[in-house]
Amino acid sequence: MLAFQAGDVGSIPIARSRFQKRLGFGLFFLLLKLNALLTIRDHCDRLGSLLTFEYSQQPEEADMRKVNEVVENLKKVYCRLGVSAIHGVGVFAVRKIPKGINPFADAADTKWKKVPLEDIRDIHPGIMKMIDDFGVKEGNYIWIPEAGFNNLGPSYYLNHSKSPNMAAMGGGDWFITLREIEEGEELTVDYGTYDEEGHALKF
Repeated sequence: MLAFQAGDVGSIPIARSRFQKRLGFGLFFLLLKLNALLTIRDHCDRLGSLLTFEYSQQPEEADMRKVNEVVENLKKVYCRLGVSAIHGVGVFAVRKIPKGINPFADAADTKWKKVPLEDIRDIHPGIMKMIDDFGVKEGNYIWIPEAGFNNLGPSYYLNHSKSPNMAAMGGGDWFITLREIEEGEELTVDYGTYDEEGHALKF
C-alpha cells in the first residue's frame, strides 16, 4: 500500500497520469498480441480447411477410378450359375457369347496340386464328393485346387456333354466357346477331353 504524506498531495495526479499511461501502453500491446494470435489462428484454420479439402478429394478420385474398374469388369461378365437339367448346378449364359472366346478369362487364377489318391482316402465323404465333382484324375493322382474349394470360379461348374459348346484348353486350365452361345443356354464341356476317366473317380 502506498503511503502519502501531507506534502505529497500534489503529486497524486502525476502518479495517476503515469499509471494510466503505463496501463494504456500495456493494454495496447496486449491487444496487439491478441490480434496477432487471432490472425495466426485464422490462417491455421484456413490451412486446415485446405488440407482437409485436398485429402478429402483424393479418396473420392480413387473411389471413382475403382467404380470405373468395376463397371468395366461388369461388361466382361457372360455367365452365372443356375439349376441344371443335366446335373445339379450348371453354368448359364446371361447374354449371347461369341464363338472362340474364353467367357471366364477374368476369373481368379487357381493353382492346382497333384495329390496321390491314397493320401485322400480318409477325407470326409462330403469333401470327397467335391473332389469327385471338381478334381481331375490322372492315373493314381488327382489334381485338386491348392486353396481347397472355397474360391472356385464358374468354370468349375461346367457340366459334361458329348455335344458340348465349350472346349477344354491346356488340359482343362481354360475354356473357349466352340460356337455362339445364346442367352439362357447352359455351357457344357466334354470331360473326356481333359479327364482320363470322364471326370469320375474310381477308388
